Amino acid sequence: MKNILLTGFTYYGSYYYNPSEEAIEVFNETIFMKKYRVVGVKLPVSHSRASKLLMRYLEKYKPDLVIGLGLSPRIRELVLELVATNIVHHETPDIDGETKWIEYIEGEELKVLHTRLPYKVILKECRKKRSLPITINTSIGQYLCNHIAYLIHKYSWKKHKIGGFIHIPPHTRLALRNKLTNYQPFNTITDTLKCIIETTLNTMIEEANSYLPKKK
Repeated sequence: MKNILLTGFTYYGSYYYNPSEEAIEVFNETIFMKKYRVVGVKLPVSHSRASKLLMRYLEKYKPDLVIGLGLSPRIRELVLELVATNIVHHETPDIDGETKWIEYIEGEELKVLHTRLPYKVILKECRKKRSLPITINTSIGQYLCNHIAYLIHKYSWKKHKIGGFIHIPPHTRLALRNKLTNYQPFNTITDTLKCIIETTLNTMIEEANSYLPKKK
């Protein structure tokens, strides 16, 4: 059985319900196409602990597909982040009280890594054909989501796997609790994630088959 690693974050601040954490619970141990098993990992909103936990699971499961999820409280649609940088910078403390001031994840100069998720196909299949709320973005910020996205992108490029990061909007329960007007029903969020995973796997299989010798 091959592995899909799906990560999400636990609650933080006033966002007591984190839909990325709840999505992990829905998909954990799900089997796609009879050979891909989802391993769900909940990450704390902590730079040091989250990154170490992610690297541990990447090493343990060696997933063929990695998708990181994170809550973005102000968006209305799911957002597939196209790029991540190796710079971490934020003055708002994480749950451990830690702040970052222009720290590099690696090296001492700016690096940008882009997603290996098939975003063009995902938008065509999930948004255009099925009218699901998914779009793309090039500004992920410099907080923890960017940190995790960069590590996922680095793994996917180094190991020749597929990986990327997706921001998800508040769901109805969080919107009601925090008096937000931008949200999606939770089943719409999970339907969109299911479409993204299935589309990505189909693309992976099609690309792999294209390298097989053609029958004469």
